[in-house]
Amino acid sequence: MERFQGSLALEASPATGSRRIMAGIIDCVVALMLGLMLTGTAGRWFASQAVSALRIGQPDSLWTGAGPMALGAVGDLVYGLPFALTLILLAEPLTGSTPGKGLMRLAIAPSAGFGRRALRFLFRGVGAWSLTLAIASGSWPLTVASCVASVLSILGMVPAAFGRLALHDRLSNTFVVRRF
Repeated sequence: MERFQGSLALEASPATGSRRIMAGIIDCVVALMLGLMLTGTAGRWFASQAVSALRIGQPDSLWTGAGPMALGAVGDLVYGLPFALTLILLAEPLTGSTPGKGLMRLAIAPSAGFGRRALRFLFRGVGAWSLTLAIASGSWPLTVASCVASVLSILGMVPAAFGRLALHDRLSNTFVVRRF
């Protein structure tokens, strides 16, 4: 048990895997809702950047035919989602919690200051923020690297489902606690 002061309770215990999984699902749903709200603005801009970066529809591109054209129907949402998820995950270094963690009564241990929470965001959200930057910059190699980083980040979260520290927790020396 850890004792701390502030807006959280006086005592906290380590978060369970099921609560962390549910918090992650809630964060994804909130990101999807935010992405839907941003489709006409940021989503459209990211989609136009992706068309340029991936050379969608160009004769010498891998992205030709019916598949990319069908994706274009929802491209404003699809390409805006990494940006929306980045915005949701940015709440964590600023407040110590995301919307999902808040609803599940979880938080980053208060002993972790802003610097460690920011480092945690960089590791945990690497897929979202790097893909946002890749699409914005129109960089095909960065897009591929971001997709690889996304897979590694997701795999690094698996131990949290079993009540252990996720890779981003280990790398940033943080842990998630349950608020009472």
